[in-house]
Amino acid sequence: MLQQKKLEVGCVWCGKTILRWNLLKRLSSDCNCPWLVAGDFNEIMYSFEKRGGLPRDQKRTEVFRDTLEECRLMDVGYSEAWFTWEKGNLPETNIRERLDRGVANEKWFTLFPMGSVQHLPHSFSDHCPLLVHTDTWWTLEDSFEEALKDIWESSSGTLVDKLKTVQTGLKK
Repeated sequence: MLQQKKLEVGCVWCGKTILRWNLLKRLSSDCNCPWLVAGDFNEIMYSFEKRGGLPRDQKRTEVFRDTLEECRLMDVGYSEAWFTWEKGNLPETNIRERLDRGVANEKWFTLFPMGSVQHLPHSFSDHCPLLVHTDTWWTLEDSFEEALKDIWESSSGTLVDKLKTVQTGLKK
């Protein structure tokens, strides 16, 4: 079943953009397992991820996309609010951007095909907190494979009956 039990999760924030991208590149070259990086990248990927204020320099967004591509990291996607950062209370001064996100490598997507990131409402910070959903965290438990085998072998009937027994047994 699950042979590899190592998983890398990182949260990102670094004041200097070039240092942030170099760190990601260095870490990606060392990471050979499922890898998720989530947090404040302080950059948008595309111009449509910003509303209000001066437009972002397209070169900066291109460097961000190129860095993610070089690191083989893809956006996990999200639910809830589109923008994760906001500044200014009045309509004429309001700026909103999607600066926070989760990105992951192919191995992470393979391990967590239903994985997603939820943008929670912000309260004290001007950034939305991110909540990562994997839906299959229990497969990483040491006891999972043995429990699955025991339930399967102790059940009888048709394939559908056995699958229902497994479903009920795993909920415990």
